[in-house]
Amino acid sequence: MERVIILILAIVVVTQWIVIKNLRANQADRSTHERSEEADRRISQDVPLNDRLRQLLREGQKIKAIKELRTVHPISLAEAKRYVDELERNG
Repeated sequence: MERVIILILAIVVVTQWIVIKNLRANQADRSTHERSEEADRRISQDVPLNDRLRQLLREGQKIKAIKELRTVHPISLAEAKRYVDELERNG
């Protein structure tokens, strides 16, 4: 009987730990998404930079466009690549 109670308690503790871990991960994902949207908004308002990025894309210099974007705006490599890919798709 004592072993059953210990096993049930262990299951409860592990379950709670998993739930808390998932909640924290979801909060971090939301925070990252909000920061990405804010960065996209700021970058899209930078008309001279966007014109330069489009020019680099027309010249086939996608990597240089990503580097230039990151030089001007403090964003991650993944965010810069996503922005430049979207700019390339939408013109």
